[in-house]
Amino acid sequence: MEEDHKFRSIADPKKCYIDGRIERMDAFINEIGDYLRKYNQKEWNELMRRVIDFFGGKPDPSPFSKALEEKHE
Repeated sequence: MEEDHKFRSIADPKKCYIDGRIERMDAFINEIGDYLRKYNQKEWNELMRRVIDFFGGKPDPSPFSKALEEKHE
């Protein structure tokens, strides 16, 4: 049985995982974001567009997923 999970903006993973793993992951994600903004603006813009689309309820399929669909047709 598949369970439908909804995004909950009130969820606070730092309260669930008190061992510091969320803080380390946040720091790593911020480092990646800083790098993309500084050295690869095109990829950063695409990532931001996809995140906004996803949380806005209209995800745009990635080129990778389109290629997989075509391969299995």
